[in-house]
Amino acid sequence: MARIDIADAFQELEMLLTVETPKACDAARKAAAEVYKRAASQAAPVGKTGKLRKSVKIIEGRPDAYGERRMYVGPERKTGYYGRFIEHGHKTAGPRRVKRTTRGTAHSQRGVIAQRNVPARPWFEPAVKSVEIQAKRAAEEAFNQVMKNKA
Repeated sequence: MARIDIADAFQELEMLLTVETPKACDAARKAAAEVYKRAASQAAPVGKTGKLRKSVKIIEGRPDAYGERRMYVGPERKTGYYGRFIEHGHKTAGPRRVKRTTRGTAHSQRGVIAQRNVPARPWFEPAVKSVEIQAKRAAEEAFNQVMKNKA
């Protein structure tokens, strides 16, 4: 599924800030992730159950070799896996039969239709791109708030 990596979105800001203030960076990441999550869950298509909208979460990764944690925003794998199919489009499984005409031989494959293409209906990427400026602003505000409290 399409997910946005918060660290990649703010890479130049991260490089300056991780050396001095890890707590402020975490607050900035969480604030930006919250903005992205809100936008993605509002843009998620809602069917009968609304599972895709409910499955959009902030997923915190394990610390890497440098002790840095990455955050991802997107649908959970177990309940929101099909969001990828909606976002990028897909093909239906296998052939299906349609009513044959009486013309032709009895064993013709005229009544069999192969896979059907389901077009893409992007919802995640446009939602994330539309709030990118708001996410950066929220990250800066959260960072500044932590720095003021620290001083």
